[in-house]
Amino acid sequence: MNALSKCCKDCNYWSPLDVLSTLGECRNIKRKKFGKVAFYDDASCKDFEERCFIESEFYWCKDCRTTFYREELKMHEGHKVFIDISTLPVEDIIEHTFAGD
Repeated sequence: MNALSKCCKDCNYWSPLDVLSTLGECRNIKRKKFGKVAFYDDASCKDFEERCFIESEFYWCKDCRTTFYREELKMHEGHKVFIDISTLPVEDIIEHTFAGD
């Protein structure tokens, strides 16, 4: 992966929201944005760490919109799989979305 294509969605610390997967949360405690909303295409920071599948019991598949066990990882091959999903409350993300009037 080259430096130009690195963005939040490819980082190990980024967790998408389950209802709006273009928004997520930075889970890197070293960053000022820890626990804050981060767009999937935001430029990566100096603490970028390419997404890898650590030994976790559960994963979340963006394509299937479901949580699954580690044993089912092969069934989701080629899908957008994340270690976790964001649990930010709606009140925190509402200002980052467009009104549907």
